[in-house]
Amino acid sequence: MTRAEEVFMLPNGEEKIFDTIKTPLFRENGERKGLVVIGRDITKRIKAEKKLAESELRYKALFEHNPELVYMVDLNGTIIDLNDQFENVTGYKREEAIGKTLISFIRKEDHPRLHKKFARVINERRSHQCNEVQVNHRTGKKVIVNCASVPIIIEGKIVGITGYANNITKMIETEEKLRTTEKLAVIGELAAGIAHEIRNPLTSLHGFVQLFQTESKKENPLHRIMLDELERINMIASELLVLSRPQEIAYSQTNVRSVLTDIVRLLNSEAHLNGASIRLNTEEDLFVKGDANQLKQLFINIIKNATEAGATIIEVDSKQIDGYLCITVKDNGCGISSDRIEKLGEPFYSRKEKGTGLGLTISHKIVEAHQGTIHYESEIDIGTNVFISIPLYEE
Repeated sequence: MTRAEEVFMLPNGEEKIFDTIKTPLFRENGERKGLVVIGRDITKRIKAEKKLAESELRYKALFEHNPELVYMVDLNGTIIDLNDQFENVTGYKREEAIGKTLISFIRKEDHPRLHKKFARVINERRSHQCNEVQVNHRTGKKVIVNCASVPIIIEGKIVGITGYANNITKMIETEEKLRTTEKLAVIGELAAGIAHEIRNPLTSLHGFVQLFQTESKKENPLHRIMLDELERINMIASELLVLSRPQEIAYSQTNVRSVLTDIVRLLNSEAHLNGASIRLNTEEDLFVKGDANQLKQLFINIIKNATEAGATIIEVDSKQIDGYLCITVKDNGCGISSDRIEKLGEPFYSRKEKGTGLGLTISHKIVEAHQGTIHYESEIDIGTNVFISIPLYEE
């Protein structure tokens, strides 16, 4: 007896598939006298199996090769399947996640929103969207996704949820940069107008004080003080222009050691009043191609931030590394949290009671104008390190 699947062509050209069993018939002397063939039409079953296999292949391709993160969870929120995009989004391997709860990979502040969305998917038996969900990445970096949840219904019962997560981190970062650029454009126009309006009356006041000084029969120290203060106001107005359109910088060979020495001498008295001391550790003259006044403003902003952060010791180090002047300002103040460090330099971002957030905005623009870099390292209640790198002067 033999069994096989055979294809028969009907007169109308249609193909039929039969499951056939062939059994030989023998005479009493053992001679074969015929063959019994039993056939069962399995065309519909074969076609259904073929469609099912094709459907499974399509589902597998949609699931495994989807450019978005696709996950499946049971009604308890336990992950039962994932595609390879999970590792790209979270930094964790697929094997590490299956069997764990999906919520364990989400930041705590977003847990209530996700619980509500999952409950609605199950109760309403329809899909729901949950936007800007923060993911716990393995490295600690910021990852934000938009999630869509769809119920898995088998024989009328919900057995789980399929989710799709779209990584929108880069898009949000781009939008934030655009908003910052727009802010700076508005601030620049405003700052330029203010500087212009301040300088007009300053010119008149400066001229009158010089006139009084000339007509005075004896030297009056008040005249000198007034002239110095008027010049200081003029310098402040000039600093506002840093926020406006790109300015022509008076590049020259600038001795940064001399600049830092002047600043430490200037700020030490104020620092002592706040219970702090500034230590300058620099042993050699290091030159950069830059503007001395702008560099002074940069270091004044950084050091004053350290004194206002409650630091008792502020150390300023400078050295050259691979053609760059590297300045480090260390303090033992209150420190800065990681989420705040990301926003440093943004206009109007400040935690000070009377702060505007423009000091570091100006500082960042000065560093950028000198083709340098600035970044921060900080720990709460331990202190902050500010690292500034500017190319050394070349003939």
